[in-house]
Amino acid sequence: GAAMVVAGIDEAGRGPVLGPMVYSIAWCPNAFEIVLKREGFTDSKALTPEKREHLFHFLKEEKKKREEEDVDDENQVEEKEKKKSIAVENKKENEEARDYFGYASSVLSARHISAGMLDPNRTSLNEQALESTCKILEEMLSQVPESEIETVFVDTLGDPS
Repeated sequence: GAAMVVAGIDEAGRGPVLGPMVYSIAWCPNAFEIVLKREGFTDSKALTPEKREHLFHFLKEEKKKREEEDVDDENQVEEKEKKKSIAVENKKENEEARDYFGYASSVLSARHISAGMLDPNRTSLNEQALESTCKILEEMLSQVPESEIETVFVDTLGDPS
């Protein structure tokens, strides 16, 4: 079967007074978690802007590597027609790994947040955060079957008590 997936959700920003709020989710096969820890992934608030930038580029490169591996597998399938059934199965496994490595985000502008909070039907920042969190979870679920998701870590919204 396919590798089980681990995901993490976090937000960044300071709300309607100081700019947008960004809600993001990243996911990967749970076996890749060791590499992420070695690379220095942790709570975004504990990272310098330079380290966050480095980690973002690291994730983009890892996704690119997996996509290139898939192209190589497709070429192997064409070259080795005799072993087609084995190569197709390997390609299928690599496609699953590629699909299980990704990220999504949702950005709430300061104007959007303020408009929701000032609207007669008032939508609090926590409600808007919940909507954004659901949106990015839905994006992940459009790419990863729910049965393959092992754990989703969610940063607390507001006071954790």
